Amino acid sequence: IPMDRVMVIGIDTYHDSVNKGQSVGGFIASMNKSFTKYHCRTTFQHSGQELVDQLGNCMTACLRKYADVNKGLPDRIFVYRDGVGDGQLESVVRHELKQFMDVFRKMGDGYNPKFAFIVVKKGINTRLFLKAGPRLGNPLPGTVVD
Repeated sequence: IPMDRVMVIGIDTYHDSVNKGQSVGGFIASMNKSFTKYHCRTTFQHSGQELVDQLGNCMTACLRKYADVNKGLPDRIFVYRDGVGDGQLESVVRHELKQFMDVFRKMGDGYNPKFAFIVVKKGINTRLFLKAGPRLGNPLPGTVVD
């Protein structure tokens, strides 16, 4: 995949478990082809709310910044969405994916980038242990399992 005119986006939600206050949605988007410069936005929403209501505003701001930096909009966009449970996948499609499509339409001039929305799942059942003498411990950082 050529990396010219590509934007990579990461989205996650943080829930304050101590104060039970507002939840925070984080949105970060790459601004260059080496993926070393980013533009980020945050949104505040009801406590415990996983779906992000303000993705449209975040995406619009990031597309405008990208256009300023690169003198044009991205041709390909990859979104990595974390923190979505199995029971929320349909809601994400209806609520969050729709916000992206609406932004693309509102950008005008028939803007229709190639678009991938990837839901990242952390539910890993594999557990690895390292035998350290008579005890078991965690593998050392950098351990590769092939």
